[in-house]
Amino acid sequence: MSNPRWIKNEFKEEILTGKRSSQLRNVLVHAFIVEGIVRKHTGRDTFSSAILTLLLKEEISKSEATLLNELSSNRNDLVHNITDEKKFPDQTSIGNKQKILMQNIRDIYMKSKFLDKNLIQKYGLSIRSYIPYKPFSEKG
Repeated sequence: MSNPRWIKNEFKEEILTGKRSSQLRNVLVHAFIVEGIVRKHTGRDTFSSAILTLLLKEEISKSEATLLNELSSNRNDLVHNITDEKKFPDQTSIGNKQKILMQNIRDIYMKSKFLDKNLIQKYGLSIRSYIPYKPFSEKG
């Protein structure tokens, strides 16, 4: 991530708390920010291999890996199936998936020690007044 000013702008309270609607763009930007941080840290080509690398190196806990894998799965479901009328027959179903995805993102920002260190602290993001830090306690 080479544009700290742009990143800080994406962490405004109204985007992450839903005070401004969780538009598809906001949700996808945050999913890709998380993926970008994880992939860059590991040097891996795919999000899933980067998550596995962090887990094997004990840089994230099993619970963090689960959250990251859920994010990947929900993001992929939305991105790859948004035009599938059987899966997403209307705007409401797309909106529901967006809400699930934004909750995944908030959970990761709240609970991940890895992202607290490599994103929140690194970029000096002031989100703790509206997304408290409650990290997982287990090791691995």
